[in-house]
Parts: sequence; structure tokens; C-alpha cells
Amino acid sequence: MTRAGRAGGLLALVLAGALSTVATAQELVPLRRFALVIGSNDGGPERVTLRYAHTDADSFAHVLTDLGGVAPDDLLVLSEPSRDGITAAFADLSARVVAAHRTAARVEVVVYYSGHSDASGLLPGGEPYSYLRLRTELARLDADVRLAVLDSCASGALVRAKGGIARPAFLTDEASTVRGEAFLTSSTADESSQESDRIGASFFTHHLVTALRGAADADGDGLVTLSEAYTYTFRETRASTADSRIGPQSPYYALDLAGQGDYVMTDLRAATARLELGATLDGALWLRTADGHLFAQVDKVPGKPLVLSVPPGTYQVQLQTRPVAYTARVTVTPGRTAHVEVADLTRQDLFVDGRTRGDTEADPPSRTVHGQFRVAGTPLDSPKASVAVQGVAFHLFGGTVHSLRGGVLGLFGTRARHDVTGAQLTFGYTHAGGDLKGFQGSFFVNDVGGRLAGLQGAGIVNLVHGDSPQSTFGSQLAGVGNIAWGGRKGAQLSTLFNVHHGHLVGAQLAGGVNVAGSRVDGAQLSILGNQARDTVRGLQVSGLFNAAVGMRGAQLALINKAGDGDGVQLGLINVARRMKGFQLGLFNVADELDGEALGLVTIARNGYHAFELWTDDLTPAALGFKFGSKHIYTTLLVGLDPVDDIALSFGGGMGGHATFFDQRLYLDADIVLQTLEAPTGDLATIDTGFVTSLRVMIGGDVAGPFGLWIGPAFRVAIPIGAGAEAPLDTLMPRFDLGNGVQGAVGYQAGLRVRF
Repeated sequence: MTRAGRAGGLLALVLAGALSTVATAQELVPLRRFALVIGSNDGGPERVTLRYAHTDADSFAHVLTDLGGVAPDDLLVLSEPSRDGITAAFADLSARVVAAHRTAARVEVVVYYSGHSDASGLLPGGEPYSYLRLRTELARLDADVRLAVLDSCASGALVRAKGGIARPAFLTDEASTVRGEAFLTSSTADESSQESDRIGASFFTHHLVTALRGAADADGDGLVTLSEAYTYTFRETRASTADSRIGPQSPYYALDLAGQGDYVMTDLRAATARLELGATLDGALWLRTADGHLFAQVDKVPGKPLVLSVPPGTYQVQLQTRPVAYTARVTVTPGRTAHVEVADLTRQDLFVDGRTRGDTEADPPSRTVHGQFRVAGTPLDSPKASVAVQGVAFHLFGGTVHSLRGGVLGLFGTRARHDVTGAQLTFGYTHAGGDLKGFQGSFFVNDVGGRLAGLQGAGIVNLVHGDSPQSTFGSQLAGVGNIAWGGRKGAQLSTLFNVHHGHLVGAQLAGGVNVAGSRVDGAQLSILGNQARDTVRGLQVSGLFNAAVGMRGAQLALINKAGDGDGVQLGLINVARRMKGFQLGLFNVADELDGEALGLVTIARNGYHAFELWTDDLTPAALGFKFGSKHIYTTLLVGLDPVDDIALSFGGGMGGHATFFDQRLYLDADIVLQTLEAPTGDLATIDTGFVTSLRVMIGGDVAGPFGLWIGPAFRVAIPIGAGAEAPLDTLMPRFDLGNGVQGAVGYQAGLRVRF
């Protein structure tokens, strides 16, 4: 049988097998939900600029993607948009909704706005965007349910002219047939909406997000409905603003819905991590992240546990009382539920920046001096030193003072029991029991018990162990290491290592290892490695490895590892749990990749994976495997000629993948390098040359994961060694390119199975 006959016969078998194994129809997904989230601090020159509109928008967007059934690709986020920008976003959203009806049984839309408004409409950037225009844009969206959430002053005017009844809807409940519009506003038409520096957000959005994360799940079914979310948010917002200077704020909602079912805003069963506040807890509970940010606050009733769906990380749970509080530190890991009970709480004295009436101090100095000289001063461990120095002190063999405003020169050790404003210069040990504003210099150890706003320089170790989440520090320089506990702003520089516990805003530079126990906003640079136990927003650069729970920026090292990444990973090995951005390396691994990766091997759970069986002009039968990100893939292949002497050829390459017409058709293009065919047991003939092919494959899914494809291939056979020839064994006409190089235009057709 000729090669052409064998190839044609195998192609017929491939096509017949494909047609006999595919299904006849493709099922629709139950629900697809879209969201448009807008944050605008700027209300124009006549209005005070808000502080937390962007923070509110981010918090609401995160809860929608975490628990609200909104895929990242179906989320539109606008920051400080113009009036025309909002109109363009609605047009984009409308087109997406129309396209989604082809693949989804139900389509729903959530629109959220945080910013300025008045009785007539929204005011993004000071430009009026009327409520009538907003309602018109909403009505044009061809969605089963349209929900608008407004966190702005007088936002209740949106629904003032039109009533409705509280008949709340759902995510994947097949019994739900509800359709129409729903509106949730932060205030009535006559009220102002308020934000708070204490919670770092608006009252309304803060309590709404807490509700959606599980605090409002009154019946414990794992679903938070619109009515449950409203009831909780109304109660907590009213309570939080009851004593405010502006007055109480009353969220409002109205519905124009018809049908049966319940509108579920979040599905807590989809959470990757949970925190359960046990039945024994009772009272006002504050939940803070590792860097001190207030994540949620709830009024816990005893006798019933409360489960919150939270991002993985470390949290501080605090039961608020005065003058003491009770706290517990808990780590929430993916796929598990962390528990906190009364028995887990420990007592914590609360300290605030303030004075009692009469401006007295709990531990005042006995006297104040403007100069001091000690040959052998107060022992360093003395708890009773009560002299405050305002000026210059000399401690030849150590000394202790109550507080310092000025400078100290000493040998072996200098200690201030309270605040230091100025400089401590000692060969040995320097200590400030309170805050330090100035400079500490020592050949051995510098220590600050409170906050550092200045500079530390030591031959061995610098310590800042004030654990207030709001504590700040300036710069630390050490010959061996730096340790900061709760600092927030500045830089750490060391020839060996840096250790930081709290939220770092600045930079860590070390000759050895950088470790941050919480979030880093800035940079970590080290010869050996960097590690952050929370999100890095900035840059990690290392000669060996980078590790971060989350990453927003760039990681550059031989090995990069991140939990949730948003940016770029550049290294030999890149690993991320969720990556939004780009990975460039020999080996790239991501559980969820929202972006692209380029490398020798890329493994992404939601990437492009396919097996292919085909015939072409080179081999009667070939089997290949494609794997990679959504649009960039690596391919490995083996060709087989089963007739006469069994011959094998091997190859691999890289290419690109694109889809069209709602992913019904696709186009793959790649460049592969193949060995020339060699009879099995005689692989020496591979040395005669290689075939380089530019392949183009056009195909489409027939049913389910099965599809058929066909396309041309442009081939060049390259010989090995001077004067050698590379015989191109193809069924198509060949042409000579000189120097033993041959070319041909070939064909290929086959079956693809996605997985």
C-alpha cells in the first residue's frame, strides 16, 4: 500500500471515530452573573473629596468574585470614571449580556456605585449622571435580574418615584424564575451617607460586605439573600451612625420583581476558607487582618455560632470592652474552617493616646534636668529611674533615665524608660521604652519598645517591638539583622537578614534573607531570598527565591511562589495558586491563571489542555499533547508509521491558541521541531536531520470536548553536518532550498479532545 493510501485510510478512520463518539448537543450553564463596580472619590471642586470610595468598591468587587458568582472576566471595575466612561461601560456590559444568553440559562447583572450624588443623580467627577439615565441604562440590559446598589448621599431618590414590594431572588437555584429590577441604597432621599476613618470605609458598604460574607445568614442555609443582607445592613448602619454628628443613616431598598424563588446575593458554600465565631462568644467582636486593617465588626449573640467566609490569612479577633479587651489570633487556611471560642481569648490592656483631666501622667518624672554626667549610672535594669533629661547626658558605663529630649553619649549601655526625642549613641546597648523620634547608634543592639520615627544603626541587631498596628518606623541599618514588630513605614537594610512582623510600607534590603510577617507595600531585595506571609504590593527581587501569600507587582528570582498573584513572575520556576498577569520561566505552574504564561512547561488548571490524533503528509498517524495558558501552549508529539518497518519520530514546540464565535471555532498556530523518521531499534538515523514545521490548525467543537480540525503545514528539513542531506519524506511536492535543505507545503487533519 502506498503512503498516500495509508494516510487517506487513517484519516477516514479518524473522522469516522470522531463522529461516532461525540454528543449531539451542548448543555447551557445554569447562571452567569455580571457586575459593574464604580468607585469615585471626586465629586467636583464644590465638594469634599471622599477617602474610601475606591476601598468600598474594591471590597464589594472582592465579595462578588469570592462568593457572589461573578467570574473575574465578568467583572468591570471603574475608578474615577467620567460620565461618558460610565455610558461606555454600560454599552460594553450590554453586549456581554446579549452574548451570554447563548450559553447561559439565566443572566443577572449587579451594578454598584460608591461616590458623590444628590437628589437628582450621581456625580462622578462632579459631572451629573441623572437617576433617570441610570434607570434607562439598567432597563436596556437584557438580563433576567438587574440589581443596583448605590452608596452615596440621597441615593434613595433613585427609587423614590417608584415603589415595589420586598419580594426578594438566585445563583443556581433551578426553581428560581424571578425576573425584574431590585435597588439597594445606602440612605433615603433626604439623608447623607457617611464614611469613617475608624473603620476605613463607608458605614453602609462595610456592613453590607460583612453581611454578604455570612453575618446576615439568619437561617444558616449558607445563602445570603437580598432581604437578609438588607435587614442586617440596615440594623448595623443605623446603630453605627445613631450618635454621629450628621445623624442616623437609613439604608433603603425596593424591588420590582415577578416570579418565584429567592434572590441570593452570595453563596457561602463556595467559600475557600471560613472563620467560625463560636456559640460561647457574646458581644461586639472586631475582626482585623494581620496588618491591623478592620475587616469586619459584628454584634455576636450567644448560643449560636456565626460563620464568616473570609480570604485565607491571619486575623485578630477582639472582644471590645473597656479598659481591657480580649483577643485571639487565628490563622484561616484554604479549604478549612478556623474556630474561635471564649476559651481562646486572652486579656489585653487597651492603651489610647490621651490624658486624664488635669493633664496628669500615670508615671510622671520626679524632676527634669538639662544636663547629666554619670561615670557608673543607674543599673540598666532599674525600674525606678525617674529623672527626665532635656539636653545632653554622658553615661560612661551605662545609665537609665525616665525620658530623653536631647542626646546621650555612653559606653556599654543607655536606657530610657519612656520616650526618646533626639539621639542615643552608645557602644553596647541602647533602649527606648516608649517611642523614639530621632536616632539610635550602637555597635551591638538598638531597641525601641514603642514606635520608631527616625533611624537605627547597629553593628548586630536593631529591634522595634511596638506592636500597635498604627506604629511607624523610619529606617533600620544593621551589620547582621533588623527586627521590627508592628512597624509600618520606612526601610530595613542589613548585610544578612531582615525580619518584620507588621505591615511594611517601604523596603527591605538584605545580603541574606528578608521576612515580612504581614503585607509589604514596596520592595524586598535580597541575594538569597524573600518571604512575605501576606500580600506584596510592589517588587520582590532575589538571587534564589521569592515567596508571598499574595503578590501585586513583580517577582524576580530563580524560584517564585505566590498564593494570589497580580502582575509578573519572572524566574526559572514560577508557582502561583491564583495568578492574574504573566508568568515567564522554564516551568510555570498556576491553579488558576487569568493571564498568560510563556515557558518550556506551563501547567494551569484552567488553561489550554488537549490531546490530538491526526494524520499528515509526514506520518500516517500522529499523537500530540498541548498544554499551557489560555492562549500560549507547549506541544509534544510522536509520529508513527506502522506499515513496513515501524518508524517513529518525536517533536515538540510552542504556539498560540485563539477562539471565535463564542469559542465554537478555534485557530492554533505553532512551530514544532521533529526528528526524521527512524525505524525502532535503529535511532541512529535521527542524526541525519530535523524537520521544522509551521503548522496552522482550524477547527471546531462537534460536541462536548470533541472537535475536528484541518490545516496546512509549511515544512523545512534541515540536515546535520556539512554536506549532508535531509531527505524530506513527504507525500507533497518538495523543493530544494540549497545546502541540503528541503522544503514542502503539507497538510494535516485530525481529532482534538479537550480536558
